This record gives sequence, C-alpha cells and structure tokens, in this order.
Amino acid sequence: MPAATFTPGHTLVGRYRIIELLGVGHVAEVYAAEDLSLQRVVVIKVLLAQLAASEGVRRAFRNHIVRVATLSHPHLERVYDGGQESGHIFMVTEYLTGGSLQTALASGQRLDLDDVARLGRDVGSVLSYLHTNDFVHGALSPSSLLFDDEGRVRVSDVALSGLGGVYDEERTFDQVRYLSPEQAVGDPPSPSSDVYALALILFEAATGTVPFLMATPQDSLRARISMPLPVRPELGTLDMLLAQAAVPDARLRLDAEQLSGRLDAVAPDSAPLTLRVGYGAQFVDEPFVEPFVETYEATFLESDEEFYVQSPEADDFDDDFEEPFIPAPTPRPTFGFRAPSPDQVRGADERPVKRIGTSQPIDDSIRFEQRRGLAAPAPLRTGSRSNEETAFVRPPGMSKSILRIVAVLILIVAIGAGAYAVVGRASSTIKTPSLLNLTYQEAVTQLNSDGLSVSVNARTNSSTVPQGLIVSQVPAADVSVKPGTVIDVTVSSGPKLITVPAKLIGEDCVSATARILKVGLSAQCPSSASIHSATVPIGRIAKVLVGGAIAPKSIPSGSTLILALSLGPVSGGGTTTTAPSGTTTTTTKSGPTTTTSTPPGEGLRAVPNIVGLTRAQVYAAMAAAQLYFNTTGPNSNSTRWTTATAQSPLAGTVVKWHSYVLITVK
Repeated sequence: MPAATFTPGHTLVGRYRIIELLGVGHVAEVYAAEDLSLQRVVVIKVLLAQLAASEGVRRAFRNHIVRVATLSHPHLERVYDGGQESGHIFMVTEYLTGGSLQTALASGQRLDLDDVARLGRDVGSVLSYLHTNDFVHGALSPSSLLFDDEGRVRVSDVALSGLGGVYDEERTFDQVRYLSPEQAVGDPPSPSSDVYALALILFEAATGTVPFLMATPQDSLRARISMPLPVRPELGTLDMLLAQAAVPDARLRLDAEQLSGRLDAVAPDSAPLTLRVGYGAQFVDEPFVEPFVETYEATFLESDEEFYVQSPEADDFDDDFEEPFIPAPTPRPTFGFRAPSPDQVRGADERPVKRIGTSQPIDDSIRFEQRRGLAAPAPLRTGSRSNEETAFVRPPGMSKSILRIVAVLILIVAIGAGAYAVVGRASSTIKTPSLLNLTYQEAVTQLNSDGLSVSVNARTNSSTVPQGLIVSQVPAADVSVKPGTVIDVTVSSGPKLITVPAKLIGEDCVSATARILKVGLSAQCPSSASIHSATVPIGRIAKVLVGGAIAPKSIPSGSTLILALSLGPVSGGGTTTTAPSGTTTTTTKSGPTTTTSTPPGEGLRAVPNIVGLTRAQVYAAMAAAQLYFNTTGPNSNSTRWTTATAQSPLAGTVVKWHSYVLITVK
C-alpha cells in the first residue's frame, strides 16, 4: 500500500493542517487535521487517486458532499466542508472521539439485549431519515458506526456511498461481510439493503459471531442468497425482529422506520444508547467535539483550483467575548389586560404630592384617575398658604400688556445669557490625546499639562500590549472635552497564561493536539522535530517544546507547542539525547559516541525498526521518517492486518527521502 498523499504539517487550501493519517479504506484516505480558522480537530477524507481519476466519481462525490452537508440528525455524522487541491478532492467531517462499534466488537465486547435494541433503534432512525432524503448508505458496517465523546452512535461515510463498489475487481471478506442478497448477485444497494446490513450488525453485537461467514468471500455471498438468519437463543425477544429485517427476499423485509419503531418498543427506555469504547478507530481517548444539531443550506463554490462547501460557521471568533446576561421574562399570571395599581405607576416609595394652595396630600385614587385623564382636578382651596408653597401673584395695578413686555425682556436676557454660556464653554474645550501604549505615570504627566486627569478603570489580559501599558481609554483620543475631565483607562496585565495539559509524554499526536486546542493553545507534530528515545514508543510524544526550549507548565494564550515524536531507540540499543548543536549522543556499554543527526527536509533517512509494531505505530513511524511503504503478506490487500513481521531494507539502513520500504504484515 503506498504512503499517504499528504504528510503531517501540510495545510490543505490554507485552512486544514494535517496532523496524522488515521487509515486508508476502499474509497478514501482518512486524516486527522486541525481547522486553523475554528481551532478544532476535524477529519479529512480524501478520495483515493484511482477513483479521483474518474470524472464521474469526482462529480458524484462532490454532489454527495453538498447534499449530506444539508442533512441534520442527532445520530448522523456532520459534514462541515469540502474542497480540492492539486487534483485531490476531499471532504471535512466532525471528529468523533469515542471509537467505532468495530473497535468494541474486535475487543470482545458484547452488548446486552437492551443496548442492542437501543443501538438498532438509533441507527434505524438515521437510515429512515436518509431513505426519506433519497440516500442509500450501501456499505453499512460496524466500522461506519462511530461514537461521540458522550458515547452516542453516529452513522458515518454517507457521502462515500456508491463511489467505489463498481471498481472492485475482487471483493474481500471485509467488503462482503454485511452485503445483502441482492448486492451479492450484482444489484445496486437499496434501502432494504441497509436494513439487512443493520440486522447482521445487531446479530453480531449480541452474539459475537458473524452470520454467513464461509471459507471464501464468494461462498459467504452465496450462503445468504437463500438462507435465513440463524436462530440463536441469546437473541431472546430480538430473534424474530432481526429475522424479519434479514429476510433474503428484499420485498418481504421490514423497512428502516418499521424496524426502528419495533426496536423502540422493545427498548427499556427512550434514552439513546451510550457506549464507552475507549481507544477507537481514531486513536483518541480524550473527548473533544461538542455535538450539536444544525441545519443550513450548503452552497457549492467552485474555482479553477478548488471548490468548497460554504457553511454559516464563522471563520473567526473572539475567545474573550461573553454573552450579556438577559434575565428570563417573568410569566404573566393571567391573559388579558389588568390595569396597574397606583404604586406600580408612581413607585411604591414616592412621596405624597401636595396641591398648590393646600398642605394636604392628594388622595391616591384621585391622583391616579387625574393622570389617566378620567377625573377633573379638584378646585384650588382658598385660605392661607403654608411656608413651603410658592406662587406668582400679579401686583395690583399692573396691566397685562406691561406684564407681557416684562416677560419678553426677561426671555431675551435669558437667551443672551445662554448663548454667552455656550460660546464660553465652546471656547474652553480641549481635545483628548491618545494614551494608548503609555504607562499610567506617563499618562498622568501628559494630561496634567492639558488640564485633564486619568483614572485606571480596569485591567485586562492582552497578547499584543505589554504588561503595564494602556490598552484603551474613554473618552477616545481626539474628542472635545472640558478642562478637568477624567479619562478612564484600561491597563494591560500582559498575555493570559494557559496551563499546558499534563501527561503529554507518551500520548499520540492526535489526542494530544485535541487536548491542547481545548485550552486555547495550538500544537504541531513536525517530522523535523522527531527525536530518538529508548523509553517512548515510536510515534508517541517524547518531548514538548515551545520556542525551541522545553515547554514550561504555563505559557501565553495562543502559543504553539511543538510535539516531538519518538523515533525509537538508536540502532544497537542504549539511550539517546539530543544536544543543542543538533548532534545525537548515544551512550552504550563501550561509552558515549556522538554522531550528526540527519537534517530535516530532503536528504537521507535511516529506516526505522518497525518489526513487531502495530498498524497505527507503523504509520506513525514511517510518517516521522518521511518514508513510503508497501505491504505484503496474507492480509496485505485489506485493512485487516495488525502487525509488521518483517521489513526490507533492515532497520538502520540509510536511504533517500521518500524511499519505499517493503513490510511483511499479518
């Protein structure tokens, strides 16, 4: 099998930085990647080169991405994006951290009947939803049933349906394991085919055995054309349901909605299945993706070099943004209008109002009716006035015309005085200077000469303004203010320090990157940073660096950690350390020796020792060494091989960059 199309560190369409190759299937290469815009780990599925060479397959894949991106179901894997680069077409999906049902079954885990019923109900509801929207999965299997960080099942790879089947020259056990009788005779998959596959998956989850598995793939296909599902006592009440879903004649089978509904009646409750798998198909044991259900209309954009699905998610966001607290509205006790009380109109603590000409308070009910215009004001009472009452009384003998003249003169004088005051104030205003990036003392010195003053209103973290300098001010610079105005400033407390996640040594790159992104930092696992280690397995993190030095416990927000992956021990044993000069010092029984390490980039490479490593460790070791490889052995033409048993050239052989290594697997 050839090496991956993209190496760790490569950035697709300027947005998705490859972290690691997760695996290669019959249709696509699967990578973990970092979404640089939204700061999260995603999955990139790149169509295999032999399929991408067909314009018909490319067009079908492109259409599938657009259509699946518009679907929304709580048990369906979400498709975020799609695109192409240098002729390679890919889609972007959510990163599900809970592993796959295949991982659980391969580890010997069996589900009880209640969990089998929940699983079938949840997956059946997705199939019913897909069939309603004119989708047929066609390749449903335990490996396409993934789990999120809460253990809820998600059906994946819907956009890959029907892309690779017609190009298979010879089917393997993996490909025929869950095929329906109609697919066995060469008919295209139908909604009934998905139901048949689900019945076989549920049978295996409950019993631990795969029905119709014969000596060869062809015998397995022939067996299911006419044979019913085997009777197993451990199926209990599910025996008849699964038999009805796996009838050889597709016309007599239950459809997805019927199967889901009947399993729902058998399940003990309506809660979804939650299954903890542990290390899964994506080799991650730390929860990262927060699931949500979202519906939007996908728009397919295309240019000469790339296309992508445009979703409404923002490319950028502010980590410091906080939603304002809005109290929930108090529910109304009754429907219809009810007039407010006087206290509600004027406030319960309002002082009694006195009417001119009397020292008695106005009655509340009278004042309320007067305010609403429903009662005439009471007449003024005659008699003596109290000391707190005031009134203007026209002197005897003064005519109304003289009174009007006096009033006009007073008005003219008042207007003139107001205009003078306005002009005087305008002439005494000054412009506020900019205090940004000044210390508090520097701001005080500058403002004293201008007749202004400064007050520290708040302090805030800033990754751009050094500690102790002013970040913002109110009023802003170049605003007209009166002398004596106080300018409120916010002072920087320096960058926010983030605690580096603990226990990264020995962890794989994908899960470590997910943990690091969650706390507001970023990470890279470049092959150029890989080091030899006698204690850390190949492909696992051997050292955590920042700025070329070992990372401290806390670093500024937004910093990037360099995760140095282990290349394993140096050939011949011993312990290995990396000197600052870039040389490698190896301590053996005969004493220390020093050799010059291979420079990063193009050049010569030492073949790593991969005999005895697992499939995942082989991918990591070869990616770190920047070498390609082919496999040979009984399972070399499938994804079922688990261990490397031999290699050529031998470990330690110096070869050119991107050379091929032949690995014997089992």
